[in-house]
Amino acid sequence: MAQLFKVATISKVTKSPHSWMKKHWAIYKKIRDQWHKDLLVVFGPCPEELRGKKRKVTITQYRTQLLDEPDNINNSCKPIYDVLQEYISRKVSKKDQWLLDTGVPRKDLLPQGLGWLVDDSLKWSVKPPVTQIKVRHRKDQKIIITIEDYDES
Repeated sequence: MAQLFKVATISKVTKSPHSWMKKHWAIYKKIRDQWHKDLLVVFGPCPEELRGKKRKVTITQYRTQLLDEPDNINNSCKPIYDVLQEYISRKVSKKDQWLLDTGVPRKDLLPQGLGWLVDDSLKWSVKPPVTQIKVRHRKDQKIIITIEDYDES
């Protein structure tokens, strides 16, 4: 079976965790929801037949201002990992299932994540330290996210 390998480049970088950690939960939710929209466009939801596998997620950020290593840079990617792992946080009734199938944008029915990771435990995901590279101009800032199947053999 072929290895899954997906790469996405997004023209923005993560915020420092100091801007949302230990603050009202709605601040983090707003950041996570924005990453959900961005990652939904580039990766889309994980198809059912590809779920339930251990995956490696590699993140490289090109930034004008580098974050402290390793804590700040790794913690800044928490919204990305959250969006990649959780699929649907609540059960959708049979009456409302057709809305998901037709793609009607109902905020209460949107998945909370994309399902590429089962969860963030070591059993299901490998997350190497996030790499950051300094760039001179804001227009050059970007983040590259790679998802690949992880085979321990």
